[in-house]
Amino acid sequence: MYSQMNQLKGIFAVDIGVPVVDMNTILQNVVEQAGKNEEFSHSFFLRVRDMIQAEDADALAKEKVYTKLLRLSAQASHGFVLTNFPNNSGQAEELESFKGGLNAFVHVSLPDDILVDIEENKLSCKDCGRFYYPEEIIDQEQGVHIESFIPEDGNCHDCGSSNISEGSDPISFERELNSYKSNKDELLGFYDHYGLLVDYELKKGFQDFDKLKKKIQYGIKH
Repeated sequence: MYSQMNQLKGIFAVDIGVPVVDMNTILQNVVEQAGKNEEFSHSFFLRVRDMIQAEDADALAKEKVYTKLLRLSAQASHGFVLTNFPNNSGQAEELESFKGGLNAFVHVSLPDDILVDIEENKLSCKDCGRFYYPEEIIDQEQGVHIESFIPEDGNCHDCGSSNISEGSDPISFERELNSYKSNKDELLGFYDHYGLLVDYELKKGFQDFDKLKKKIQYGIKH
């Protein structure tokens, strides 16, 4: 949901040797490529593109578009880390039909005021999209201490670009936060019921990775 949490997912995926599959990227590819090349020439992609552009959530759910797209994704053919999906219990139920569902649903949380601080502190590489955080975020009362994360030489760790600047998007952030809150209890309840919920309260940002990894691995094994 939020950039630093998504980057933690990326680190975990690299660590265990599986790809990250981002549902938002899959949907965006359909919108951009449908009808424009042989791979996306089938009428299915044209219909899905129209559903996405119309923001027709009911049609996407009725036709089980999300799991169909996962079946068509080469990256999702074996083990993978899935991001930006599912976002509600209906999508979670749909996902259960894909390869037996998830091994674990990882929920990483931070207090709202800390999330706001992170968003306001965010920079991004304009060439590859990597996010950075130039200031420490400390809240002693809540036990939060997230260290700054910024290239010392000013060049992006991923692509080497020096084109790093303001990365905050308050409108998108507020929309995502409100959507998350409206579906959170129902979604977490779904996975908790099946014993698949790994719930972790972030305190130190990237420094929490080892603890989070152990909790995920324990949850998968048990």
